[in-house]
Amino acid sequence: MTTIDTVSFTTSIDYLEDADNSKFKNSKIYNPKNGLIISKRYLLNKKIGLKSVTINENSDAIIISASSKLLGVDYKRGISLNTIEQFTDEINKLGLVLDKDYINDCKVLRTDIKDDLRLTKDVQAYINGMNHLTAPKFFKTPYETGIAFNERIKTNPVRFVGYNKGLEILRTENKDFLAQYPSLINQFKDNVRFESRLPKVGAIKKYFGSNSLIDILSHKGFNYEIFNKVVDNQTNFIATYNTLEMTNTEEKNFAQIYLLNDKYNGDFNGILNHIKGKLGSKTKTTYQRNQIKKYLAIINNSKDNETLENIREIIDALKK
Repeated sequence: MTTIDTVSFTTSIDYLEDADNSKFKNSKIYNPKNGLIISKRYLLNKKIGLKSVTINENSDAIIISASSKLLGVDYKRGISLNTIEQFTDEINKLGLVLDKDYINDCKVLRTDIKDDLRLTKDVQAYINGMNHLTAPKFFKTPYETGIAFNERIKTNPVRFVGYNKGLEILRTENKDFLAQYPSLINQFKDNVRFESRLPKVGAIKKYFGSNSLIDILSHKGFNYEIFNKVVDNQTNFIATYNTLEMTNTEEKNFAQIYLLNDKYNGDFNGILNHIKGKLGSKTKTTYQRNQIKKYLAIINNSKDNETLENIREIIDALKK
């Protein structure tokens, strides 16, 4: 089942059983376009894990942005079907009371879906393995503790990251949180976190068919689906190259990709644009795309015999 790290959602004001007005800031703004007064209440009393609570009187909606840090010592469990009541209890301690049936009428506006895995090798081995992926449908960006893959589309893109959660939890911004729950330091030691970010309702509906909280939490293997999209069948290529076994055409294609790989530092689109520049303006590049994917996967994965093995281990673990 899906486990959520952060989420913004909305539900009907009908599920608001009580609200302590002393803990809310009232805001009334006149809209000259339609003559309406926009009336909202903002929760003042927040805690780590709760970013905001807004009660919109005009649209009869409650909007909440929060993270699984609200679960405190159970932070690692994330927001799931097993912890949603506990998550709601924590919200209800802060100045409002939601009827727990709200989860059946709750729409997700954005979310990060996570898996925390302890695999068989050092975390960095898996980060390195992901760095070798060509990921032609994504912009690949290594950073201090991991690597990010941002989808190369304008409409409803998804962002997938893999990083060392044991190191990330020690960052300065988590200092106050760890002071309250120091046991979490050991819980995340040697963990790789895989996380998909769905920043808009359109992206959520694209993958889940709806933005219902229950539908999302009931879904299985989402990060497995997205990581397979990142890998793009590269595990199907044999990570070795013997040009004596290639045809003349294969050897020429391989040699070109080998040289351009060095020139463009493994950037798929840089290589593709170089080759497109030598083709006619009306020539389709399906063949060239497939050749680049094939030979880049072989070239990059041949640098480290364990790369494909590590990628397959991630795929298997996410599938389970």
